[in-house]
Amino acid sequence: MLSIIKALNATVAFALELATLVAVGYWPFTWQQSTAVRAFAGLGLAAVMASVWGTFGSPGSSLSGVGRIVFEVCWFGVGIAAVYVMRRRRLAAAFAVVFVVNAVLARVLHQID
Repeated sequence: MLSIIKALNATVAFALELATLVAVGYWPFTWQQSTAVRAFAGLGLAAVMASVWGTFGSPGSSLSGVGRIVFEVCWFGVGIAAVYVMRRRRLAAAFAVVFVVNAVLARVLHQID
């Protein structure tokens, strides 16, 4: 049973990572700018976020403990903020709740150092 819960929590964590990338990448497409600016900003922000996650958030990263927690709060906070500024406040609140529950479970289940 515990292995099922761990697998589900890991799946939710991955979905949150993807949702953050999608939210940050989509946000510029809501701007009142030219299509080129929106596309460049959307793809650029998503690429920067993916690079940051790959460096500091991936399983092989050197961050652990409090540093990891601070990084995750900031990284997922950017995704939550992107959803919020797109005037999807309830969705942003749900995103935040799912993130907090997932993060707490990950630590309780020793999925993350």
